[in-house]
Amino acid sequence: MSTFAASATDNGPLTVEFGDGDAAEYDLVIGADGIHNSVRALTFGTEAAARPVGQVGWRFVADCPTQVTTWSVMLGHRSAFLTLPIGDGRVYCYCDVIPSSPDPHDHLDQIFSAFAEPVPAILDTLPRWGPPPQVDDRRSHALLVGARQRGARR
Repeated sequence: MSTFAASATDNGPLTVEFGDGDAAEYDLVIGADGIHNSVRALTFGTEAAARPVGQVGWRFVADCPTQVTTWSVMLGHRSAFLTLPIGDGRVYCYCDVIPSSPDPHDHLDQIFSAFAEPVPAILDTLPRWGPPPQVDDRRSHALLVGARQRGARR
């Protein structure tokens, strides 16, 4: 689905019109096309913009250190780092911070510098990239998330 338009009543399903002229009704539309989400514009208006909500999170897959054999979560002050081995020498990681200091635009190895191994070893393998998109509101029939669009028609 490359483009779509939607309309809804307060108590009914959404009618979604796709760029190819096809239309269908849905109980929920998930807009997962990133920070410039078209579902956001349809739901909140074109003047609505993403805004910080106080928590920044990252999810990624990295090389799995040998000492990571089961899921684990480390908790810090206003922060967390979860690891979950997924096989083939890889580990799924989730980390988050409620920033007051450090700046959430810092690289992860700076933000999570006080964490013990295997966190530093995992973070050393990552490229330097910027912060994730901010978490969005949920309203009515729309749920906005910061990933690529996925979905099936009803």
